[in-house]
Amino acid sequence: MKKITYLISNINKSLAFEWIVEELDKNRFDLSFILLNNGGSDLENFLHSHDIQHYRVHFTGKKSLPIALLKVLTNLCRHRPDVIHCHMFDACLIGLLAGKLLAIRRRIFTRHSGSYNWYYNKKGLGYDRLFAWLSTDVVAISQNVKNLLIEKECVPSHKVSLVHHGFKLDEFCNVPTSRVEALQQKYNPSKKRPVIGIISRWLHLKGIQYIIPAFNKLLKEYPDALLVLANAKGPYRPEIEKQLSELPSESYY
Repeated sequence: MKKITYLISNINKSLAFEWIVEELDKNRFDLSFILLNNGGSDLENFLHSHDIQHYRVHFTGKKSLPIALLKVLTNLCRHRPDVIHCHMFDACLIGLLAGKLLAIRRRIFTRHSGSYNWYYNKKGLGYDRLFAWLSTDVVAISQNVKNLLIEKECVPSHKVSLVHHGFKLDEFCNVPTSRVEALQQKYNPSKKRPVIGIISRWLHLKGIQYIIPAFNKLLKEYPDALLVLANAKGPYRPEIEKQLSELPSESYY
Protein backbone atom coordinates (compact mmCIF):
# COMPACT_ATOMS: atom_id res chain seq x y z
CA MET A 1 0.00 0.00 0.00
CA LYS A 2 1.38 3.39 -1.02
CA LYS A 3 1.50 6.03 1.70
CA ILE A 4 0.55 9.55 0.56
CA THR A 5 0.69 12.70 2.65
CA TYR A 6 -0.97 15.93 1.58
CA LEU A 7 0.52 19.16 2.94
CA ILE A 8 -1.88 22.11 2.76
CA SER A 9 -1.52 25.62 4.15
CA ASN A 10 -4.07 28.25 5.16
CA ILE A 11 -7.13 26.41 3.90
CA ASN A 12 -10.35 26.36 5.90
CA LYS A 13 -12.65 24.33 3.65
CA SER A 14 -12.06 22.60 0.34
CA LEU A 15 -14.51 20.32 -1.42
CA ALA A 16 -11.68 19.06 -3.63
CA PHE A 17 -9.80 17.52 -0.71
CA GLU A 18 -13.03 16.17 0.77
CA TRP A 19 -13.75 14.42 -2.54
CA ILE A 20 -10.24 12.93 -2.58
CA VAL A 21 -10.84 11.49 0.89
CA GLU A 22 -14.19 10.05 -0.18
CA GLU A 23 -13.14 8.66 -3.55
CA LEU A 24 -9.53 7.47 -3.13
CA ASP A 25 -9.15 3.70 -3.09
CA LYS A 26 -8.39 2.93 0.55
CA ASN A 27 -7.20 -0.55 -0.37
CA ARG A 28 -4.37 0.91 -2.44
CA PHE A 29 -3.51 4.17 -0.67
CA ASP A 30 -2.87 5.15 2.92
CA LEU A 31 -3.80 8.83 2.96
CA SER A 32 -2.79 11.38 5.60
CA PHE A 33 -2.73 15.16 5.88
CA ILE A 34 -0.49 17.81 7.40
CA LEU A 35 -2.38 21.09 7.80
CA LEU A 36 -0.46 24.32 8.28
CA ASN A 37 -2.99 26.67 9.88
CA ASN A 38 -3.21 29.13 12.75
CA GLY A 39 -6.16 27.22 14.20
CA GLY A 40 -8.82 24.65 13.49
CA SER A 41 -10.65 24.43 10.19
CA ASP A 42 -13.63 22.85 8.48
CA LEU A 43 -11.23 20.59 6.61
CA GLU A 44 -9.68 19.38 9.86
CA ASN A 45 -13.14 18.63 11.24
CA PHE A 46 -13.97 16.71 8.05
CA LEU A 47 -10.79 14.63 8.30
CA HIS A 48 -11.53 13.87 11.94
CA SER A 49 -15.09 12.77 11.15
CA HIS A 50 -13.79 10.43 8.44
CA ASP A 51 -11.00 8.94 10.59
CA ILE A 52 -8.27 10.22 8.29
CA GLN A 53 -4.88 10.59 9.91
CA HIS A 54 -4.03 14.29 10.12
CA TYR A 55 -1.68 16.57 11.96
CA ARG A 56 -2.04 20.30 12.39
CA VAL A 57 1.08 22.45 12.49
CA HIS A 58 0.48 25.84 14.05
CA PHE A 59 1.53 28.35 11.43
CA THR A 60 1.06 32.12 11.48
CA GLY A 61 3.64 33.35 8.99
CA LYS A 62 7.37 33.81 8.46
CA LYS A 63 8.25 33.92 12.17
CA SER A 64 6.77 30.48 12.74
CA LEU A 65 8.41 28.95 9.66
CA PRO A 66 11.49 27.37 11.36
CA ILE A 67 9.42 25.64 14.04
CA ALA A 68 6.84 24.59 11.48
CA LEU A 69 9.58 23.07 9.30
CA LEU A 70 10.96 21.15 12.27
CA LYS A 71 7.50 19.81 13.13
CA VAL A 72 6.85 18.77 9.54
CA LEU A 73 10.23 17.04 9.36
CA THR A 74 9.45 15.18 12.59
CA ASN A 75 6.03 14.10 11.35
CA LEU A 76 7.33 12.93 7.98
CA CYS A 77 10.18 11.06 9.66
CA ARG A 78 7.66 9.26 11.84
CA HIS A 79 5.16 8.51 9.08
CA ARG A 80 7.62 7.99 6.18
CA PRO A 81 5.26 8.52 3.23
CA ASP A 82 6.15 7.32 -0.24
CA VAL A 83 4.62 10.46 -1.75
CA ILE A 84 4.04 14.00 -0.53
CA HIS A 85 1.75 16.39 -2.38
CA CYS A 86 1.90 20.07 -1.47
CA HIS A 87 -0.71 22.77 -2.05
CA MET A 88 -0.39 26.54 -1.55
CA PHE A 89 2.75 28.61 -1.02
CA ASP A 90 3.70 27.94 2.61
CA ALA A 91 2.98 24.22 2.36
CA CYS A 92 5.12 24.03 -0.79
CA LEU A 93 8.00 25.89 0.82
CA ILE A 94 8.00 23.82 3.99
CA GLY A 95 6.81 20.50 2.58
CA LEU A 96 9.03 20.31 -0.49
CA LEU A 97 12.10 21.36 1.51
CA ALA A 98 11.35 18.77 4.18
CA GLY A 99 10.73 16.14 1.53
CA LYS A 100 14.03 16.92 -0.18
CA LEU A 101 15.95 16.76 3.11
CA LEU A 102 14.38 13.40 3.91
CA ALA A 103 14.89 12.09 0.36
CA ILE A 104 11.21 11.27 -0.07
CA ARG A 105 11.03 9.64 -3.47
CA ARG A 106 8.03 11.47 -4.97
CA ARG A 107 7.55 15.13 -4.13
CA ILE A 108 4.62 16.74 -5.91
CA PHE A 109 3.25 20.24 -5.83
CA THR A 110 0.22 21.65 -7.59
CA ARG A 111 0.77 24.98 -9.30
CA HIS A 112 -2.49 26.79 -8.62
CA SER A 113 -1.28 30.18 -9.80
CA GLY A 114 -0.51 31.27 -13.32
CA SER A 115 1.56 34.28 -14.33
CA TYR A 116 0.83 36.34 -11.19
CA ASN A 117 4.47 36.58 -10.13
CA TRP A 118 5.56 37.65 -13.62
CA TYR A 119 3.40 40.77 -13.44
CA TYR A 120 2.77 41.51 -9.77
CA ASN A 121 5.53 39.97 -7.68
CA LYS A 122 8.88 39.45 -9.41
CA LYS A 123 10.46 38.25 -6.16
CA GLY A 124 8.07 35.31 -6.22
CA LEU A 125 9.67 33.96 -9.39
CA GLY A 126 12.57 32.71 -7.32
CA TYR A 127 10.22 30.65 -5.18
CA ASP A 128 8.52 29.27 -8.31
CA ARG A 129 11.91 28.07 -9.55
CA LEU A 130 12.79 26.68 -6.11
CA PHE A 131 9.56 24.67 -5.90
CA ALA A 132 10.12 23.25 -9.38
CA TRP A 133 13.66 22.22 -8.41
CA LEU A 134 12.66 20.68 -5.08
CA SER A 135 9.82 18.67 -6.62
CA THR A 136 9.91 15.53 -8.71
CA ASP A 137 6.51 16.23 -10.27
CA VAL A 138 4.45 19.37 -10.90
CA VAL A 139 0.69 19.39 -11.45
CA ALA A 140 -0.58 22.16 -13.73
CA ILE A 141 -4.28 22.98 -13.32
CA SER A 142 -4.74 24.27 -16.88
CA GLN A 143 -3.07 24.16 -20.28
CA ASN A 144 -2.04 27.80 -19.82
CA VAL A 145 -0.25 26.96 -16.57
CA LYS A 146 1.43 23.96 -18.20
CA ASN A 147 2.64 26.11 -21.09
CA LEU A 148 3.92 28.74 -18.65
CA LEU A 149 5.85 26.17 -16.64
CA ILE A 150 7.51 24.55 -19.63
CA GLU A 151 7.95 27.42 -22.08
CA LYS A 152 8.58 30.40 -19.81
CA GLU A 153 9.91 28.92 -16.57
CA CYS A 154 11.85 26.10 -18.25
CA VAL A 155 10.51 23.32 -16.04
CA PRO A 156 11.38 19.98 -17.73
CA SER A 157 8.32 18.74 -19.57
CA HIS A 158 8.61 15.26 -18.06
CA LYS A 159 7.96 16.80 -14.65
CA VAL A 160 4.71 18.52 -15.60
CA SER A 161 1.31 16.83 -15.71
CA LEU A 162 -1.95 18.54 -16.65
CA VAL A 163 -4.78 17.75 -14.23
CA HIS A 164 -7.82 19.96 -14.49
CA HIS A 165 -9.86 20.77 -11.40
CA GLY A 166 -12.67 18.28 -11.20
CA PHE A 167 -16.32 18.74 -10.33
CA LYS A 168 -18.97 16.33 -9.18
CA LEU A 169 -21.47 17.23 -11.85
CA ASP A 170 -24.27 15.42 -10.08
CA GLU A 171 -23.96 18.02 -7.31
CA PHE A 172 -25.46 20.52 -9.77
CA CYS A 173 -28.46 18.34 -10.55
CA ASN A 174 -31.57 17.97 -8.42
CA VAL A 175 -30.46 20.63 -5.95
CA PRO A 176 -32.92 20.62 -3.01
CA THR A 177 -35.34 23.53 -3.11
CA SER A 178 -34.55 24.23 0.55
CA ARG A 179 -30.93 25.04 -0.33
CA VAL A 180 -31.97 27.43 -3.09
CA GLU A 181 -34.48 29.15 -0.84
CA ALA A 182 -31.94 29.48 1.99
CA LEU A 183 -29.43 31.17 -0.31
CA GLN A 184 -32.08 33.47 -1.71
CA GLN A 185 -33.26 34.45 1.76
CA LYS A 186 -29.69 35.19 2.81
CA TYR A 187 -28.46 37.12 -0.22
CA ASN A 188 -31.53 38.19 -2.15
CA PRO A 189 -34.64 38.35 0.06
CA SER A 190 -36.21 40.94 -2.25
CA LYS A 191 -35.97 38.49 -5.17
CA LYS A 192 -34.17 40.89 -7.46
CA ARG A 193 -33.49 39.82 -11.05
CA PRO A 194 -31.21 39.18 -12.81
CA VAL A 195 -28.56 38.10 -10.29
CA ILE A 196 -24.89 38.37 -11.29
CA GLY A 197 -22.65 36.27 -9.05
CA ILE A 198 -18.88 36.69 -8.75
CA ILE A 199 -16.75 34.29 -6.69
CA SER A 200 -13.29 35.82 -6.45
CA ARG A 201 -10.73 37.34 -4.14
CA TRP A 202 -10.30 41.06 -4.58
CA LEU A 203 -7.11 41.12 -6.63
CA HIS A 204 -6.27 43.32 -9.60
CA LEU A 205 -5.65 40.29 -11.81
CA LYS A 206 -9.18 38.96 -11.24
CA GLY A 207 -10.67 41.83 -13.25
CA ILE A 208 -13.48 42.77 -10.88
CA GLN A 209 -12.67 46.41 -11.67
CA TYR A 210 -14.12 45.75 -15.12
CA ILE A 211 -17.15 43.80 -13.93
CA ILE A 212 -18.50 46.56 -11.70
CA PRO A 213 -18.67 49.26 -14.43
CA ALA A 214 -20.25 46.67 -16.73
CA PHE A 215 -22.85 45.93 -14.07
CA ASN A 216 -23.49 49.65 -13.69
CA LYS A 217 -24.39 49.74 -17.40
CA LEU A 218 -26.62 46.71 -16.95
CA LEU A 219 -28.55 48.54 -14.25
CA LYS A 220 -29.73 51.08 -16.79
CA GLU A 221 -31.58 48.35 -18.66
CA TYR A 222 -32.37 46.16 -15.65
CA PRO A 223 -32.73 48.48 -12.63
CA ASP A 224 -33.70 45.54 -10.40
CA ALA A 225 -30.47 43.61 -11.06
CA LEU A 226 -28.35 42.38 -8.15
CA LEU A 227 -24.57 41.90 -7.98
CA VAL A 228 -23.37 39.31 -5.44
CA LEU A 229 -19.65 39.40 -4.62
CA ALA A 230 -18.56 36.23 -2.82
CA ASN A 231 -15.17 35.64 -1.19
CA ALA A 232 -14.91 39.43 -1.09
CA LYS A 233 -11.49 39.96 0.45
CA GLY A 234 -8.06 40.92 -0.75
CA PRO A 235 -5.59 43.79 -1.19
CA TYR A 236 -7.56 45.43 -4.00
CA ARG A 237 -10.41 46.25 -1.60
CA PRO A 238 -10.00 50.08 -1.57
CA GLU A 239 -10.29 50.32 -5.36
CA ILE A 240 -13.23 47.89 -5.50
CA GLU A 241 -15.08 49.66 -2.71
CA LYS A 242 -14.58 52.99 -4.48
CA GLN A 243 -16.28 51.56 -7.57
CA LEU A 244 -19.05 50.00 -5.52
CA SER A 245 -19.79 53.38 -3.95
CA GLU A 246 -20.96 54.53 -7.38
CA LEU A 247 -23.68 51.84 -7.40
CA PRO A 248 -26.99 52.04 -5.56
CA SER A 249 -26.41 50.42 -2.18
CA GLU A 250 -29.31 48.01 -2.67
CA SER A 251 -27.94 46.75 -6.00
CA TYR A 252 -25.06 44.68 -4.60
CA TYR A 253 -24.26 42.38 -1.75
